[in-house]
Amino acid sequence: SCAGASSPVEAAQRPGDGCPGGDALHVVREALAVLRGAVALIDEVDWVLHPLKSELHWPCGPLRPLDLAEPTAANPEAGLRWRVMGALLEALHAAGGPVRRLLLQAAQEHAVVLRPHILLLDGRWYSSTLLPALARELLGFLTPRTPVPAGELLDFLCSGECGSTLRRLSDEEAKLVLLARQLLQGVLPHLLAMPHRVRYGLLPDQGASPAAGAAAAAGRCPRLTAARGRGMRR
Repeated sequence: SCAGASSPVEAAQRPGDGCPGGDALHVVREALAVLRGAVALIDEVDWVLHPLKSELHWPCGPLRPLDLAEPTAANPEAGLRWRVMGALLEALHAAGGPVRRLLLQAAQEHAVVLRPHILLLDGRWYSSTLLPALARELLGFLTPRTPVPAGELLDFLCSGECGSTLRRLSDEEAKLVLLARQLLQGVLPHLLAMPHRVRYGLLPDQGASPAAGAAAAAGRCPRLTAARGRGMRR
């Protein structure tokens, strides 16, 4: 340690004194003082705040496994929470399958866009047509893992009707069925409706009409608004 200094902090507070590295510590201390009183202008804030790409986010508290992620005594199968979503994605992309045929027909009716990726344009078509088809495809994954009859399970996934068998499920089985319904009713339609590109929103009706005089001239920002699905080949 440095002579006359009981800690590195004291050495930094007294630069020089013949202590090796004392000047460097003093510079670091002054730099930290500047940073503490500064204001940062941060670009690409979506990357900075991304929980998987930024060190500003970190877990705290006891480490516990996610539900349906690790095998348990009641359910020895691992990764069920991700395999449910995998089964839905397989149904969407299976060539020649019933879901794919519905997507091809919907593309002709402008309810979806298939290129460069599946983009849902009509939420009502999803609820009335695609959701029941995906629920039927998901029965092949859920039926071997739960004691619920196929008809009762299909009613729950599509309309939320809870039959007598569903009320007697174990904790692990109930979590699996509820996760499947949540994916079908909320997560999947939300993801399918998100274009993988910059989205400017929809042009309002008053912005689509010709400007009437200089007072009605719109700025550049509204004119940059793109139509839904624009730039994607059907």
